Amino acid sequence: MNVFATLSIVCIAAIAYTASDALDFSGNIPDDFCPKENSENVTFRPNADNCTTYYVCESGFPILMNCPPGLNFNPRENVCDWPALACCDKKFWDTKYCQEHPR
Repeated sequence: MNVFATLSIVCIAAIAYTASDALDFSGNIPDDFCPKENSENVTFRPNADNCTTYYVCESGFPILMNCPPGLNFNPRENVCDWPALACCDKKFWDTKYCQEHPR
């Protein structure tokens, strides 16, 4: 086997491992969490256990995604946002902005 073939196999294995690590198979997600069929728009769902992650629904299956470091998922905007604007972290719940824009 040549070096290129060996390197290709290693890269494919690394990609497969990384992708499987992003999927959540914990069983803690209800069956109706994601729509069974994709719509015209992407379906996002917040992760109730972790402000820095969220789910993207694909054909009824939730795929766990990470926000970049320092950001939290903002379910009102469906984006990763500054924690003070996402209003997920409890330390921001009493701020005027989060009171006016409940999660």
